[in-house]
Amino acid sequence: MHELREVINKSYLVRGMTDAEIDALYMIMEKRLYKGGEVLVRQYDKSKDLMIVMEGAARVNTFSGEQIIEMGPGNIIGEIALLDDQPRSATVTSVKGTSVAFISGDKMRALMDAQPRIELVILRNMCRTLCSKIRLANLQLEGLMGKS
Repeated sequence: MHELREVINKSYLVRGMTDAEIDALYMIMEKRLYKGGEVLVRQYDKSKDLMIVMEGAARVNTFSGEQIIEMGPGNIIGEIALLDDQPRSATVTSVKGTSVAFISGDKMRALMDAQPRIELVILRNMCRTLCSKIRLANLQLEGLMGKS
């Protein structure tokens, strides 16, 4: 399980956490393996679980099957549903074979309720990362529209 500790230590989720807080998060993680083509997350599902890609890759697709992005080691799957408490916004499948650090949404919520500082740090880090993705998407959209 040394791999899980390395994954969480490198994740943006824990930026600004103490070692004890990181340990608390580590204690609710488990390693899961997915075969190529296996679904990690299905669009419209109501789960709130988080996954951090450890090895391999995961492909995010629209409902119609169009690829949005392929995510490699270190990328997080599921933060949007955890944040807004809404169904999954996309389907994510394993590419060839993928291992993830899995965190149950229920266990994550319980940890955040029990330790508000962990919740604050995680939510702040998620918001910063999602905001940077939105800024990048806005620039890409602007480029597609031919404006500068």
